[in-house]
Amino acid sequence: MIRKSMILAATTVLAGCNLAPTYVRPVLPVPPTLPTGAAYPVLSATDVATPQWRDVIVDARLRTIIARALDNNRDLRAALATVESARAQYRV
Repeated sequence: MIRKSMILAATTVLAGCNLAPTYVRPVLPVPPTLPTGAAYPVLSATDVATPQWRDVIVDARLRTIIARALDNNRDLRAALATVESARAQYRV
């Protein structure tokens, strides 16, 4: 009986041990200032908080590709149709 209680006590004590090291969240690699140069448009403080993709993308060819992708995105159209259907169903 004593042996069983010793084994039970030992397993209870060992089950409570945490051998994992304490987690320290790493510092994010975020630069203190925004990059500057010819490739980066000049943005105000309000633009930085909520930038639009057209304000950030400077290259005209890349803007055309992104605009075509957004216009022809069938998944996005299906998602918008689903949202509109739900709104119509609940009369929102």
